[in-house]
Amino acid sequence: MLELFTWAYSRSCEQYGVVKKSLGEIDAFHIQYRQQRKAAMGQIVKQGLHGSTAEELIESYCQEQGIKNIDKFTAMTLADLSTLHAGAIIGLGITEAQLEAWLSSKP
Repeated sequence: MLELFTWAYSRSCEQYGVVKKSLGEIDAFHIQYRQQRKAAMGQIVKQGLHGSTAEELIESYCQEQGIKNIDKFTAMTLADLSTLHAGAIIGLGITEAQLEAWLSSKP
C-alpha cells in the first residue's frame, strides 16, 4: 500500500510540474490592474478609438488612476484589445453591438 501511495504522490508531483510549466509565470501586474484595463478597454470601444487616439486615452487613464508603469499598462491593454472578441466582453461595460461597430471601424 505504501508503494502505491508513493507512486501516486510522485506522479502527482510530476503532473503539477508540467502544468505549472505550461501556464508560465504569474504576472502580478497583469492581475493587479485587470479591472482598470477592462475599464479602459470599455472606454476605447465605446468611443470608437483606434491607434494613437486609443493610446492617448490609455495614458491619460493611467495618470487619472495613478498607475505608475504607463508603458507596461498601455502595452498590455493594446494587446488585449488586439485579441478582443465577443466572448471576452464581460466586465468591459459594452454590448456585442458596440464591439462589432468598433471592430468594423478598425483601419
